[in-house]
Amino acid sequence: MIAEIELTNRDSGHATPDLGDDPSRRTHISRRGESLSGFRLLESDPHIARYPLLMLHEDEYIPIAERSHAFGPGETFRLAMLFPAPSPETNEVTLDAGPFGEVPVPIA
Repeated sequence: MIAEIELTNRDSGHATPDLGDDPSRRTHISRRGESLSGFRLLESDPHIARYPLLMLHEDEYIPIAERSHAFGPGETFRLAMLFPAPSPETNEVTLDAGPFGEVPVPIA
């Protein structure tokens, strides 16, 4: 499942989106920017949390999720990430984006 996210800086200064202080959401940070790989898809039945898939690159597992960088006032940052597919019987999942909120996502 591919999730495409669009973030807009509504502040007056430059901002770098991050997922806050929860260490479980901050596992993939490097000098290239912070990965928003802490986003997750939540299924209610069964209770499952799915994180973006990982790939092996140069002996390091990295998430298949774009990295964020600082962006200026009014600028929009668009990113994509790849999640494992939800269970076949699932009609809806919730995208948990940490401090950015939660969004219901219908599955067709």
